[in-house]
Amino acid sequence: MYARRIAYVLLGGLILSAAIILFEVQNKNQKNLNFFWMPYCPYGQDAARVVLSLCTDENSFKKIQFYYIAREFSDSIPLPSTVIKDQPKDSTGCSSMGLALKPDFERFASLHGAKETEEGIRQVVIQKKWPEKFRTYLALFLKNPNLPWQTRAEKADLPVKDLETTTLSPQAADWFSANIYEAAERGIDVSPRVVIGGGRPQTLPQAPEGIRYMLCSLSVISGTSCQGITCQEGQECPVKFGYIATCQNGFCTYTPEPLQPDAVDAYLIVPQNCLACKGFPVVQELKGWSSHLNVTHLALSDEKAQELLRGVEVQSFPVLAISSEIGKRTWGQECLNELGMTNNETKDGWHYLALDRPQYPFSIYGHIWEKDNTIRVSIDPMISAGILLKEGDSELAANAYRQVLALDPNAYPAWNNLGTILYDDLNLRSAAGAMFETACHLNHAYQPALKNAIRYLIDAGEPDRAIPYKADLAWSLVMAGNYEMAGAIFNEIGTNPQYAFNAHKGLGYILVKLGSLQPALEQLTTCVKIDPQPDSDFCNLLAGVYYRLGKNPEARTWYEKAVNNPKPVAEAYSNLCTLLETEGAWSELLENATKGQATLPNNHEFAFFQAEALEKLGHPQEAIPVLEKLKGLDAASQFRADYELAVLSADSGHLSDAQGFAHDYLGVIKSNPDSKFLDQTRRIAQLVTEAQDYSLAKEAWQTVVRMKPSDTEAHLRLADCYQQLGKPAERKEELTLARQFGADVPEEN
Repeated sequence: MYARRIAYVLLGGLILSAAIILFEVQNKNQKNLNFFWMPYCPYGQDAARVVLSLCTDENSFKKIQFYYIAREFSDSIPLPSTVIKDQPKDSTGCSSMGLALKPDFERFASLHGAKETEEGIRQVVIQKKWPEKFRTYLALFLKNPNLPWQTRAEKADLPVKDLETTTLSPQAADWFSANIYEAAERGIDVSPRVVIGGGRPQTLPQAPEGIRYMLCSLSVISGTSCQGITCQEGQECPVKFGYIATCQNGFCTYTPEPLQPDAVDAYLIVPQNCLACKGFPVVQELKGWSSHLNVTHLALSDEKAQELLRGVEVQSFPVLAISSEIGKRTWGQECLNELGMTNNETKDGWHYLALDRPQYPFSIYGHIWEKDNTIRVSIDPMISAGILLKEGDSELAANAYRQVLALDPNAYPAWNNLGTILYDDLNLRSAAGAMFETACHLNHAYQPALKNAIRYLIDAGEPDRAIPYKADLAWSLVMAGNYEMAGAIFNEIGTNPQYAFNAHKGLGYILVKLGSLQPALEQLTTCVKIDPQPDSDFCNLLAGVYYRLGKNPEARTWYEKAVNNPKPVAEAYSNLCTLLETEGAWSELLENATKGQATLPNNHEFAFFQAEALEKLGHPQEAIPVLEKLKGLDAASQFRADYELAVLSADSGHLSDAQGFAHDYLGVIKSNPDSKFLDQTRRIAQLVTEAQDYSLAKEAWQTVVRMKPSDTEAHLRLADCYQQLGKPAERKEELTLARQFGADVPEEN
């Protein structure tokens, strides 16, 4: 199935984080670099290419650890989401904020779809199993991310089959889960971001030279890549626009140039009540343009600020207004490009830029409106509360959290954070405990509140009341991939008869995830002894273990119990149909697929099961309208239906219909040749070749080659197509490629 893609509008341009990068090094020992990215984020790819090019020796590359940004989900225990409704846009990377709450690859979801999740898992696997070949593979990926992964793997001398098997294994999923946890733990959801020497997350400059300055000055890399960054007294430093360079203590230091005579006027507008804007940097810190922009700092209430913002669509503060006179300067266009204002229309002679970059903790995301002909801003109290709490002003932070709860009583982080203030600062432990428990009830997987509630109840001498929260915490840890801690909790609560079933189920689930099926079965059968009539979720889990152990009769029994439960889980229907398909029980498959579709009308998988069952039962003409209904639905269903209809029509002797469906299938797959569909594409290629549609067959076999360049049969079939199309040169080229990949094809004169 194809993943749904999420379109993001990204602001252009670059503003460096809160201060100029001064190249003074406290510690001259080389530091480790943690690089957080999304493999298909163009910003991440650009930064990774630069970082890789700067690592001229293997020792430097070993100092870099790559972490991936994705989300992990569970149907039974949803992960907590942020309460901030208006998320910032970012021109320095790809932001995963607002990522659809539905996994597109197993239990994970990535911003750029399933291909990114799969590639991230693949790269984590290479780092784990073949670390000495990761650099070569990564360089090949960055050179052309759209090539089939098998091509890169072959060139990197990786075992393609082993890599593919491992990438799809539960162990690889667990490795990936642990890897993406690092980004989640640090609150990193924008690609790329870096953490140097264990410090805070930082934004990389967009310009390659800026990245070089940063990594050299912070001792991430050294040697020839840093020539000119380190210096001797009297030696010239590299020129950096807008700055004066001097050599101090062996390093190049940059300070802003004085204001230039052709500078244009600009205004930095900040609302007076902007708690989050506290400490906003002065204009010198806006990269190298400080000497060209004559900036005045204005409060929102200032008459000039009100005049400037009248009728301007602004969604956040601070706001930078630059005179349109900048367009008359020789350097003006470059400045607008770097500030992301190239396409901004001027209003009354001014360009506007909302400085709402996530790396600025002082940016304000709130409600802006006009009242009594005055522009006003209302800060999101959740942001303000977090800042106040971080700054140690507990009383004001508590009031801000109360404002959040007045607006949204279901804001569980606010309940938890307000509880921590009452518990730790005001010693109102009973009230705090009630707030922790409220947060737990609002979100059973929110770990901070669960841990706080457990701590409160144990301190209060009520350990038995803490057990249900321990159970919820254990399941939340399981979904986060922390099996060791979750298992310890399940073992602890399993001694309580009331929670023994839950504990054994949890231990069984962990063992399944670790691939220990027989021990998992023992834990789950213990559950059945405790409760002979478990719910549908448990029945589905137990059936899955039997199925993976090859015990199909037992699996079928438990899947049927799962679907016949008063509250059946959705997965049980699909799993039962898959089992029946495996056994060739076509009548039962048709019956259960029909039942599943009636129960879950939005799950189009059942239509494919129905069509297959009808075909196998000798009713192919009845299967065709079932599949044709899918062509008007989502793109993934239509794509799969085109394939099934092409094969079904060909098998029924309707070759013209088959060619039409094959054409539609190829129209999608040739623009995104995913190797997961290699077998299907090969079947389509064979189908149109048999129909003697050599032009379409050529496209199909070309797509097969793009998926697997070493496919000798595809090269030979392409050669046949070119012969039929009267293209001898292309035919000869394909035969040559087939020989190079090992085909026994005689040379021709």
